[in-house]
Amino acid sequence: MTFSGYDIRFSLDEGDTWHPLDDAIQYPGFRTRFDESAPERIRGYSPPFLARTADRDILQVWTGALARTRPGLHSYVRGPVNLRRTDAYEVLEGVIQTDWWFGPLFTNIRLLKTDVPIFLNKDAPFIQVQPLPVELMKDKALGDAPVAHGLDALTEQDWTAYADTVVRRMQTRQRLGDYAVEARRKGKSGDPS
Repeated sequence: MTFSGYDIRFSLDEGDTWHPLDDAIQYPGFRTRFDESAPERIRGYSPPFLARTADRDILQVWTGALARTRPGLHSYVRGPVNLRRTDAYEVLEGVIQTDWWFGPLFTNIRLLKTDVPIFLNKDAPFIQVQPLPVELMKDKALGDAPVAHGLDALTEQDWTAYADTVVRRMQTRQRLGDYAVEARRKGKSGDPS
């Protein structure tokens, strides 16, 4: 797609053909496929593939997935962790209450670059969805987190943990990625520490 700062144009054939995106589009052939599968009362209501929002620089993208989680879990939608972000767009993070809401898993992206092609690569993730326990979203859970103000508020236990996680690694010159290796090891062994 390209973004002029106001107009969006998209291509589904790697740039051979460009179309203006004024409102919303269906993925080619999807409306027919949807109506063939959907009950009669649902036909004609297939989700759009791309849609513009009232903010001209925000594009709503349907992933092709429908989302539902078990009771007590929401879906946290964000850009993929540990992958380099593009400077062409940003994924707007959000929580969808998929324990009661069932529908297309959309995500919003803000277009940042103008007058250059912006690609959503079919072979690379551009969003990540992770389950989020409802309990973590409640005021009680959010308000119970202790906050220490200033270095003088750190306890001996805090300083010992800091020595283990920072000082030891600096003294032994551990390589980048050692944290991930250790976290996986602890996860497999069931070590909660």
